[in-house]
Amino acid sequence: MEFRDQPIDAALEGWNELCSAVAAASTKSGGRLKYRHPEDFGVLIQVEEPPRALRLEYSPELKKLRYNTGISGWQELHVVKVPEHPVVLETPYGERYTIQEFCNLLLEQLEKSPF
Repeated sequence: MEFRDQPIDAALEGWNELCSAVAAASTKSGGRLKYRHPEDFGVLIQVEEPPRALRLEYSPELKKLRYNTGISGWQELHVVKVPEHPVVLETPYGERYTIQEFCNLLLEQLEKSPF
């Protein structure tokens, strides 16, 4: 029973950590990035010039994170939690990132996005 509950905790933990990292990056941007949390499980980061947006969502039902930077549409993330190690986010291609690494990657993609 304990093993089955781990993915739920890891996904929510990953979501909370990622939201905190993105909010901190927005604060450090000096007003260039606008952080919005319009839904319990949705985050929007906007850049006004040129207009671009990063969307993050968490599905409590599916225990999945997904994001859209405008470059390649919605992408799902798997949350990997190894006991006594930090949460790691894994792309469908098997690439693994720490929360901070992934936050940086998302912001880089947002900068490159044409919309």
